Amino acid sequence: MAAWTKGVLTLHRVLGVVLSLLFVMWFASGFVMIYHDFPRISETKRLHHLPPLVEQGLPSMEEVAAHWPDSGRIASLKLENHVGKPLFEGTSGERTIKLYAEGLTEMPPYSEAQIPEILVDWAPYPILKVDTLHALDQWIPFQSRKAYLPIYKYYFADEMEHQ
Repeated sequence: MAAWTKGVLTLHRVLGVVLSLLFVMWFASGFVMIYHDFPRISETKRLHHLPPLVEQGLPSMEEVAAHWPDSGRIASLKLENHVGKPLFEGTSGERTIKLYAEGLTEMPPYSEAQIPEILVDWAPYPILKVDTLHALDQWIPFQSRKAYLPIYKYYFADEMEHQ
């Protein structure tokens, strides 16, 4: 056998091993991408960032039930401080309902102007820019995420370049 054929066979074996390892890593990363869920904040971390709740002036449970949509059928109910205001959040059937404790009015959807107020508690840095995603793309490919659109991505001016 010629010397050049031995070199080609050795190169073929070495490249085969290296490329096989690369393809195994690529295959494994596919499983991570399939089964890793959308980024979320843990309940403990979320509660840590909420301001303390003031008990004075809260309505009674009878008043909450009287103002509750869907004939007062409440499956679950929790009370938390939302941007400085006490808020009742509960489920009634398939629907999640949020009522401000003061006036027992439904909380409207977040406006684009409210989001920076909420972000200050999480990242107290100046906002450099905001990207807005209006449609699903290669990084958020799941149809179940359409309910979250538009998705805003904030870039902060800090040494760690938080996003």
